[in-house]
Amino acid sequence: MIPLDNPELKQLAKVLRKYKIRDTVSRIASLLTVPSFHANALRIEVLVHLAVIHCRGTSKPSLKVIERWLNDLLGNMSLKFAEDPAEDVFITNVRTPEGNRRLFEGIWLSSCYFTQTVIDILCSRQVTPELGRLLAPILTLLKLSEIVADRVGLQRWHSEPSYPQEACMLSPTTRIVDRGNFVSFTSNELTTYQINPAFLEPFILKSRDRKLLLSETLGHTSLERYPLLKVGKMLVLALPNAVGPAIRRFLLGRLQTLGLLPTFAQLLNSYQSYQIELEGINRLEKADSTESLSTEATDLPIHDWLLKVDVNRYLHVVLLNYPLKPLHNEGLDCLIGYRKETEESLCAYLNRTVDRCMASPGKNDGTTLLVTGGLGGNCGMSFRNWANRWSLSVIHISDFLMLVDDPAQSIIRFLKFINQKKWAEKQGVKFTGITGDYTVFCYWLRSGFQIVSRELSVSPRSVFLVDDGYTLNVRTECRRTLDRHLIRTTNEVYVDVKRLDIDTYFHSLTTRPVYGSIDHGLSGVLAGVIETRRGPSWFSLRLREKGNGFRNHAFQFWHGFIDLFYRVVVEYESQNSNLQSGPIEVCLDLTDVVMPEVDAEAQSATEIVEPRISVQNRTAVIELPAVLLKYFQQPENIGETYVVKHIAKALIRLHTRVVTDFDEQIVEQLTDRIVNDAGIRIIHVLTSYDRVEQILQKHNKKPVLLAPEDFAFTKLKLSEDCLPSDYVSNLDSRSACKCFLNKVVAKIWSQIRSRLKTLDRASVLRNLLYVHENILHDRNRWRRTANAVQALYGPDDDVHGTVHEREGMRSITDLSTRTILEMAICECPEFGGNPLSQEQLDEFIAKAALMHEVAAHSDGIKNKLINPPIELHQNGSYSIEHEFINTVIEPFLKAYATDDFGDAASKYHTQYQNRPSSKPVEELYPEDFIEAFEAEFQIPLQDTVAGFAEIFEMAIDNDDIVVKTTLGEIRNRLASNRGFSETTTNALITAFSIFHRPKWDSTPPGMTNRDIQPWRYSRRLSIVFKPILVFGKQDTDAVIFGVGTLQLGFRYLLYCLEEGYLPQEFFRSDKMRSFIGGITDKKGHDFTVTVAEHLSTNGWQTRTEIPMTQIGASSDFGDIDVLAWKPNGAILIIECKRLRLARTVAEISEICRRFRGEAKDELFKHMRRVNWIETNSSSLNTIIGMPVNPNRIDQRLITNIQVPMRFLSNLPIPNDKIGPLDDVGV
Repeated sequence: MIPLDNPELKQLAKVLRKYKIRDTVSRIASLLTVPSFHANALRIEVLVHLAVIHCRGTSKPSLKVIERWLNDLLGNMSLKFAEDPAEDVFITNVRTPEGNRRLFEGIWLSSCYFTQTVIDILCSRQVTPELGRLLAPILTLLKLSEIVADRVGLQRWHSEPSYPQEACMLSPTTRIVDRGNFVSFTSNELTTYQINPAFLEPFILKSRDRKLLLSETLGHTSLERYPLLKVGKMLVLALPNAVGPAIRRFLLGRLQTLGLLPTFAQLLNSYQSYQIELEGINRLEKADSTESLSTEATDLPIHDWLLKVDVNRYLHVVLLNYPLKPLHNEGLDCLIGYRKETEESLCAYLNRTVDRCMASPGKNDGTTLLVTGGLGGNCGMSFRNWANRWSLSVIHISDFLMLVDDPAQSIIRFLKFINQKKWAEKQGVKFTGITGDYTVFCYWLRSGFQIVSRELSVSPRSVFLVDDGYTLNVRTECRRTLDRHLIRTTNEVYVDVKRLDIDTYFHSLTTRPVYGSIDHGLSGVLAGVIETRRGPSWFSLRLREKGNGFRNHAFQFWHGFIDLFYRVVVEYESQNSNLQSGPIEVCLDLTDVVMPEVDAEAQSATEIVEPRISVQNRTAVIELPAVLLKYFQQPENIGETYVVKHIAKALIRLHTRVVTDFDEQIVEQLTDRIVNDAGIRIIHVLTSYDRVEQILQKHNKKPVLLAPEDFAFTKLKLSEDCLPSDYVSNLDSRSACKCFLNKVVAKIWSQIRSRLKTLDRASVLRNLLYVHENILHDRNRWRRTANAVQALYGPDDDVHGTVHEREGMRSITDLSTRTILEMAICECPEFGGNPLSQEQLDEFIAKAALMHEVAAHSDGIKNKLINPPIELHQNGSYSIEHEFINTVIEPFLKAYATDDFGDAASKYHTQYQNRPSSKPVEELYPEDFIEAFEAEFQIPLQDTVAGFAEIFEMAIDNDDIVVKTTLGEIRNRLASNRGFSETTTNALITAFSIFHRPKWDSTPPGMTNRDIQPWRYSRRLSIVFKPILVFGKQDTDAVIFGVGTLQLGFRYLLYCLEEGYLPQEFFRSDKMRSFIGGITDKKGHDFTVTVAEHLSTNGWQTRTEIPMTQIGASSDFGDIDVLAWKPNGAILIIECKRLRLARTVAEISEICRRFRGEAKDELFKHMRRVNWIETNSSSLNTIIGMPVNPNRIDQRLITNIQVPMRFLSNLPIPNDKIGPLDDVGV
């Protein structure tokens, strides 16, 4: 890096000669413990080296003198420009047999990881005694680092902003003299800290090595190898940030001397191979791994795994076993390569693996991920023989392990990044001046997943330069989130833990000191710990090996109750000081617990069985009874209260050591403070009587949601071929904006269609239906547990904001999935297409979501809810005004989500009701409804119900939530099991199916474009109303449906018919149109009456539906829905609007368009009536029986649900006078 005999340094060397070595070195060295100088470490390290080489006088440098050396002398030399942004946290943590040891990370590559690797290997059972003896000196130096970190008050994972190439401003608060003492140790201090000086000898700089420094280069100096400077009886840690590198170089030197480099290299390769497999490969979902051509690769310095990560994609993970000699001879950050023959053999092997994979049917892409192992060094391979048939990326093993450990990163997300980068490179974009793909990946994460930023074009003109600083934020967030460290158990053993709740919706959980034990987990034991100032409080489960059916639910039980255990611990410790420190443990013994049958009647908890609590060796075991889960089969939180009470009792016994004469009141009070809300529920033991619901529960999986990285990627080059000229930067007119947006929608649809035409129809439909089914289940799960979520997390988190955000992601994914389903049934070939991959599925969801967004922008422009201009960006994306989205759409959707969540929470108790009695159709629906249904759908309602029941039976027989069958099979079952005629069967299928047609955008007879455009509502060709997908009309033609989709679609249709929420033009039969018109009028009238009754109970006198002609206005003024008044002269003119919920952006835009108060819209008509009455106020005198003061006339627009127009600005009516009854102040 920087030669210490650099001529630029001669002047400073002369200056240093008059200064005393101990004080000078200690004070400069102490600056390496200041986090704000992290990025300036290079300059400070040079100054420390120069001080060690040249200081020989008696002067002591002051703060200002050191500041001048750093800024005026070194700061004006070329070496300043070698400073780069910090890439990792300032303080890391190493886990040792003696506990946690804080490490000053410095600017060394992955110092913490490599130090940890050394410790782990030397502590393993495979090491020889000779190797094992190297551990003691290493642990002793780490202890010194821990003491320094403690002295300066820095916690693990600490980081602060620091600025390379900037002046280092030393203020008095730096306390440089005190800080110099913090890195210095007297003999007495070493004794106090129980440090054996003999173990530090291998790290003390000898005079012969000191003489060599002037001929050495920073990055591989003797001082970095021996960072301790002995001055008289004082030891100075001259380079606190070189402790990690010194340990590695000490190890390598001893291994070289002992001839054990090959032995250790074998241990190292096995250790890192095991790490990659256990912590990386095994965590990849949907990945089938096989050892890749292991016999052929025997002579290569690698371990590798070949994984099928998608139906058409492979991942070849290759661990490069770096040699150790170059690190010892050339430096820990040197470039490491292989002999020319080895590199050529390796490239040939990698290419053959690619060829073999590409030759597999349907496998047309992949990534080779080279993971650099060893104990340091950078990849020095040229890869000039790489065939480049798929992506190749190099990543350090420490970064790879961080990828797989951090939900925000993930290996799958990294692979998406690699593919996007490869695409950008094919477009001509150049990525230069970077240390590797991981640096660009970190930039990509922090920039909203923009592989090409807005300021750059996607073309050969663009050169992308990313500095190393982006890795700092990513690594810091990951390290702090995981907080991996050691905690002591009651057996006085240190175990490896990491934070339990890292992938959660609620922010408060991500910062709590609640940890899961990695070591226990590897042994199959569920154990976690709460870490407080008092000490660790452990919480574990004891389970029967097999037989009681509870093991499958054990994690949910443990994870839920460790949350309440945390609350008990924190509450008790906050109320009781002077508790004994040290680890304690509460263990729940569940070996006797019996699982209830899924369809068993809920049983009341009439008798509570008292568990046995035994305490031994600071561990309390609670033996829970066999009937435990019956306590959770109630709408009240009896089970939670029961478990928490005995956890509290066990905890108090551990702290007080009282067994008899126990004060139960203390337990009750503590329990009440924890379970102080009846909604606090951890376990929901619900009885399911519906076989369809049972199969939906059985096959639920984590839902696929719109990935932000895919959504961002779809926007690149979006405006290409959609503009009147390549030189347009803004679109300023409403017509130009609308024209552009419509062209973009057409372009996205064309891209979707092109891709669909290459894919197998059944594969696409099945995979998309699984996505849809899992979204439905996830939504239902959140609704079922709404009461518990609010009670558990409401006090500390924005639950409603989280619910809104989650539902927003579900909704756009749901809508996008349904859109592609409707397109795919038409556009995908039945035969000859490729299976749908996960990557393609994600792409479809992103493109459909973008199409909906652009269409919504177009509607907003058209309806004057969004104003020009559209700003066009160099990368092909665009920006548009977000005021309407930020001030109307987002608040409206959040208000609705809040209400809906509250409604779901209030109905929690209904889930515990016993089996409902079934009723015939005739008892559930009025005769005119049944007649209208049959007239519209050409099948009686009771036959429709029976037909759907039989189709559900098919799913139950198939034991799947997505079923592929044939038209003939459905016809046979309906005829055999339900006695359906051919006519009835055909009517059922015709009414509720979308049939294949040659083109999606060609409407069938009797339909219009509005029926297929997915951003419109009340569409007759929507999968919501036609949930069965049929390939043709012959018995052999395939049929695909999703159970939840079918169930929800039919229920939603009946709901819309009952409530009159579909427009008359949706239907074809006169009878149904007449019924809808009648039910709409009736429901509207009923709503008006409800509003009037509400006002009457609150002191108002009311009249409803008063014709304006009755008070002297013309008939075109319509009616007053509700007129309300009080004896004090207050008058309300109320417009009642019963509306269907606006669910999509397009629907929201449409509702807002209807209620702007502009000429002839629905709000305008109401305002016209109000204005007339205010002008002619005496016209009301005869109705209300007293003179009317026009200044006392007020108005309301009352709706049955949350409505978006209440968030619009510039309405002729105040916003707080629009909305549901509870929100408008009457």
